[in-house]
Amino acid sequence: MITLLDQQIDHAMKLFANDQRQKGLDVLLKVVEEHPDKANAVHGLAMMYLNLDRPDEALPFLERSVELEPNNPVYYCNFGAYWTRINEHEKSLVQLFKALELKPDYTDVMLNIGHVMSMLGRFDEAIEWATKASAIVPGDEQLTMNLYTYLRDQDFEKGFKFLREKLSQYDRPHFWRVVCSDSLYSDQITEQEVDDLHFELGKKVANIPPTRRYLAKPDPDRKIRIGFLSSDLRRHSVSFFLLEWLRHLDKEKFDLVFYLAMGAPDDITELYREVGKVEIAMVSKIQSLVNLIYNDKIDILYDLNGLTIGGRPDVMAVKPAPIQVSAIGYAHSLGLERMDYRLADWITDPEGSEAHYAEKLVRVDGCFLCYGILDPLPDIEDTPDRPVIFGSFNNHLKINRTTVKLWADVVKANPGCILLLKALGLRHPPIRKAVTGWFEAEGVTDQLRILEPQDEVVAHQAMYREIDITLDTFPYNGTTTTMESLLMGVPVITLEGQVHRGRVSSSLLQNAGLGENVARSPEEFVKIASNAAKNIDSLRKGKRALREKIKASPLFDAKAYADKMGAFMEKAWRDYCAGQGSGK
Repeated sequence: MITLLDQQIDHAMKLFANDQRQKGLDVLLKVVEEHPDKANAVHGLAMMYLNLDRPDEALPFLERSVELEPNNPVYYCNFGAYWTRINEHEKSLVQLFKALELKPDYTDVMLNIGHVMSMLGRFDEAIEWATKASAIVPGDEQLTMNLYTYLRDQDFEKGFKFLREKLSQYDRPHFWRVVCSDSLYSDQITEQEVDDLHFELGKKVANIPPTRRYLAKPDPDRKIRIGFLSSDLRRHSVSFFLLEWLRHLDKEKFDLVFYLAMGAPDDITELYREVGKVEIAMVSKIQSLVNLIYNDKIDILYDLNGLTIGGRPDVMAVKPAPIQVSAIGYAHSLGLERMDYRLADWITDPEGSEAHYAEKLVRVDGCFLCYGILDPLPDIEDTPDRPVIFGSFNNHLKINRTTVKLWADVVKANPGCILLLKALGLRHPPIRKAVTGWFEAEGVTDQLRILEPQDEVVAHQAMYREIDITLDTFPYNGTTTTMESLLMGVPVITLEGQVHRGRVSSSLLQNAGLGENVARSPEEFVKIASNAAKNIDSLRKGKRALREKIKASPLFDAKAYADKMGAFMEKAWRDYCAGQGSGK
């Protein structure tokens, strides 16, 4: 028999699930206050706090729920998820194995155990648990995605091939999004294939009907409302390329609204509040987020995620604003014709690049990026007497066999040098083993060193003191890492590619007055790096001067960049108004 109390709990959970999160939380808080021994209410409250990314508040309710119902496997499963959330992986396994004792065929627990094993770098065990779960529920979409992640982290190309083969079985936008995003890291796929994957995804998400009418009138003379949709409006690389120039945007002409679509707000999120309105938009339903943006009467909406984790191509497909712009956060087209514009420049996307995009390219004069310093820079220290040290702090997924060969050729051309790598993924023994194995195959063994990553931003940046010359990745360049290196006085050598993701460092370097460090062939890359090594004393003495040169370059001229962006947005809005709302 369903009691009135059960109905209240169910009502609270439905409110929360339908993106009325605060209302649902308030209702359930009152229920728990009045009925502290009602286990499902207590546990439901814990899960609400976890979903709101407030794990500290969830903990006492998780502890209380397992006290009230010590034989409930669901409670132990979710308790394990809590420990995973705060990176206490061994504690997570204790709770998950308790859940499995109570319910041996609990596939959600197996999935979570596999995830924790992967976080611990125990990929063989992660694959084993995912395979066990797949035997119980063959064809499960989430299990397949997890299995892909574990395979990818051991061998990217093997995992990527596995996922592409699954596209016919899981012909859904989520799978296509991951395939598209990860295709950018591959050195075994053609650019035409990358384009085709993105355009196919664009077709699949475009089956959602677009918005036809908007609340705001298309008046070219009024103030323009600009929205920014991203999961990264916090301490993330995107903020380094966004926040500073927004501070210089003419507030008499533009109103700014920020939609944080995933992740907890932090100190950087608070900085966005100084320049505009911030909406914590962690909603699960497409229509809830569409309505939020639509009702805010946004005229121009920037998508800063693209197809990365947290991206919402489904929302952009509905087109909640009349003008939509892809910028900063993704190195390719979304493949979606309902995106109106994409920011680029003449170096990242020279003449003829239009074929790679569904969006209309807007080439910013100079570099399409502008960088801002959000934390105090570590001091540049005098370099001790040591061998020449080449290095890279890029994402391990960008370190493919092509990049390894390129770097190995540099090392072999410079006897006595050291190659220093730092990446979160290299913490895990299987990933480290794979990467070191590629170098061994190229004849580089004793020269290779791997640093432990630093989570704190300033400590991370200070680690650039350990290297003399940064070697860029290919075909997917660094972006933030390129700027970090230059700001620490460490020059960057890049190999210019054929498409955007392989030309970003070239744009940054050329706009900083460092075009001599841009190679057009692997042989030239090795030559430039070797010449830099021969002049190591001069490079080391010039670190402070390099920092000042970068800071004085157009890459840091936030006022000029804001003026260019303001002019672009005004023109885009005038063009839209002139068309009386006609568009894609």
